[in-house]
Amino acid sequence: MSVLIETSKGDITIDLHTDLCPIACKNFLKLCKVKYYNYCLFHNVQPGALIQTGDPTGTGKGGESVYRMLHGEQVCSMMRSVTFVSAVFC
Repeated sequence: MSVLIETSKGDITIDLHTDLCPIACKNFLKLCKVKYYNYCLFHNVQPGALIQTGDPTGTGKGGESVYRMLHGEQVCSMMRSVTFVSAVFC
């Protein structure tokens, strides 16, 4: 499964590994559906290496999980023990 992100500098295609990271992919897709990432800045750009976005504060320290938005703190306290794999897009 892939997602197309349209930016002012061009389009980015992201391949999602739903088999390896189902919870993280579901979170990402649900946040895309509610337009959570619209107008987010790229808060970390390292030419030829990586870009990072998705933080509505633009600092790299903010952001939400769809699970907290839907279910509150109860789910987030359970999720703290789950290890998420972060992705680097080159």
